[in-house]
Amino acid sequence: MANIKKKTISFTQQDVKARENSFALTGYERVTTFNFNEEDKEASIYTYNKDLIKKLDKYCQEFPKLYKLTNTDKYGKYIAKTYSVPKEMISVRFPTDLPEKQSNVLINIAKKRIEAEALKQHSSVQLSLLNIK
Repeated sequence: MANIKKKTISFTQQDVKARENSFALTGYERVTTFNFNEEDKEASIYTYNKDLIKKLDKYCQEFPKLYKLTNTDKYGKYIAKTYSVPKEMISVRFPTDLPEKQSNVLINIAKKRIEAEALKQHSSVQLSLLNIK
């Protein structure tokens, strides 16, 4: 038999951190997946998306019986989280193409509501300054 020498390599904490930070995922690789089946009542969401993570973390705090953080993975500087959510909270919405006339009508209604709310708030401020209720 040949005499094989074993070589021991040691890494410092700094080497390990440098290696972790050099690990890169492309935007294509940083996925978000929604998984559910016909039988279970829960759906699973796995995501790297920072905005979605922030929103789901907030839901986990506000509604801990419904939204649960089930796993956190770290890949270099990237963090992926997995959540368990009620399946009925997952929905797919299709865009509605409104005729231009109908779209303009809805835009005008929204503008009027915004203006009315702003006027209402402005009026209540003026009345409170005058001590009128």
